[in-house]
Amino acid sequence: FCFTALITGITFIKFSLPYASIQWSNAACIHNYRYNDSHKRVLVMRCATMSESEVLVDCQFSAFILAPRVTEEGESFVSSQELKLRNPDPILIGPAFTIIHDIEAHGHLWDFCCSKKGAIEDFIVVVRLIGCGLDN
Repeated sequence: FCFTALITGITFIKFSLPYASIQWSNAACIHNYRYNDSHKRVLVMRCATMSESEVLVDCQFSAFILAPRVTEEGESFVSSQELKLRNPDPILIGPAFTIIHDIEAHGHLWDFCCSKKGAIEDFIVVVRLIGCGLDN
C-alpha cells in the first residue's frame, strides 16, 4: 500500500509542476548601445513566451560565460564566470523580454570578443531563468 501511495504522489507532483513555454533567440548580439550621449558595447539576448496571454512573474535571470582554458602545465578545463546583467530581477515579463549585459573594458566578455589581442571564438553564454508562469 505504501509503495502505491508513493508512486501516486510522485506522479501527481510530476504532472502538477508548472512549466512556462519560452522561446530563446538562436544567437546573441554584440552591438553599440547609445545611452546618455555615450556609446557602450552590450551583449543582447532575447526571449519570449510562446503564448501572448502567458506572463512570468517574480523572475530572476543570471548569465554565465563558459570557455575552454589551458593551464601552463597543459591541463584543459572549462572556466565559468558570471556576467552582470542590467535587470536581473524583473517583476513581470511578457510576452517578450531583452536581457542586456554591459561589456566593460577588461571584463570577462571583453577578453573574448573586444580586446585588441584578437577574439577567442570558443565560448558559450548560458542564461538561467527562475520564475513563475501565469496564464491569463
